[in-house]
Amino acid sequence: MGNTPGGEEESLSAGPVCRDMSAYQLSLHDGRGEGKKQKDYYVCLNGEIFDVTKDKEEIEKEFSSKASVEAEVVEGSEEIEGVEKAVKFHRGHPIGKNESEVTEEEVAYYKENYKLLGNLIETKEFTLDQIKPFNGVDNDKIYLSARGLVFDVTLGVDFYGPDRGYHIFAGRNAQRALALVSLKIEDVENTSLEDVDSTGQGTLDDWIDKYHSKYIHIGYLKEENGKKEEDGIKTTTSGTAKEQ
Repeated sequence: MGNTPGGEEESLSAGPVCRDMSAYQLSLHDGRGEGKKQKDYYVCLNGEIFDVTKDKEEIEKEFSSKASVEAEVVEGSEEIEGVEKAVKFHRGHPIGKNESEVTEEEVAYYKENYKLLGNLIETKEFTLDQIKPFNGVDNDKIYLSARGLVFDVTLGVDFYGPDRGYHIFAGRNAQRALALVSLKIEDVENTSLEDVDSTGQGTLDDWIDKYHSKYIHIGYLKEENGKKEEDGIKTTTSGTAKEQ
């Protein structure tokens, strides 16, 4: 990124990272594709998240067979009430969703045969002032925000920690700087995306996609008026992040 030491971009392309996730992050791993870069298949049982990607072919085969049957049933008729289309399953459990009240025996089976990635967490709402202390200096944890999302990037302390290449983003709304591939302080203090072109918007989307692949989505950033900023592909936000 500009004149920064490299590494973060490449590190984010690795396989599944053991970490907690939000329900939104979990939903990105539902096996539907639809242009998503998260290609892994995750099952969540009683709040515990497992990587079942190794059974991808079996999951897809079962899904294709089920889809063919359902297509015959609904052909020329109204959509069947209560039938959720395009949901894939693993041993009867929905991919990319949490299922509660699963038996201890079933959870034990998954723990024995699949990688336990982490737990499902509830997201919170933050103001910019509330995430500022989480900069690796005033607090051991490191948060950053972009497009109204707040991520815990503490796992990336080698990139965002004190005296590291991306520390300027720690405790900040870094969306403009990420979009512009910039380490300039003015692009961190000015968070507006209004004048960022489509290339920059796409770059920001790529960064957020990578953050979802490696870090923990812990919540949403609220504007100064208390309104939650929307999480959208082309959401435009503005504000000021003063240097700490």
